[in-house]
Amino acid sequence: MRSVIVAVAALVACSTGAFAQSAIERGSYLVNAVMACDGCHTPRGPSGFNMERRFSGGSQVWDEPAYTVRGSNITMDSETGIGAWSDAEIWRSLIDGVRPNGVPIAPQMPFAFYKIITPSDLSAVVTYLKSVVPVRNQVASPVYKA
Repeated sequence: MRSVIVAVAALVACSTGAFAQSAIERGSYLVNAVMACDGCHTPRGPSGFNMERRFSGGSQVWDEPAYTVRGSNITMDSETGIGAWSDAEIWRSLIDGVRPNGVPIAPQMPFAFYKIITPSDLSAVVTYLKSVVPVRNQVASPVYKA
């Protein structure tokens, strides 16, 4: 029995080290796999996502009775993206669904779900987003009809 416990402990110790991630790696995993940000924030062409303009604003439009929105530019471009946003402003957009200027983010952005993300994971998401290459792409501002 003791040898089984030692073997399990060794396996856990080895596997924990194998899965150690930097903040950028963790953020990349969350943004690209779990949160699937490309779906709304990366433009699409005839062949699918345009990865050269990744996260620069989606080509999808949600024209709802209460609003018309597009996936915004979440690259670090300071004029058309989130490059001028502070870490706290990025956090607020992710968990409260509010831009720095007070304009709400449409519910297509699942910010209500993101409230359950741990602070360390939110920090990793912010770190990763800040590592994304800036892409200049002006996306139409949301229009709220109600």
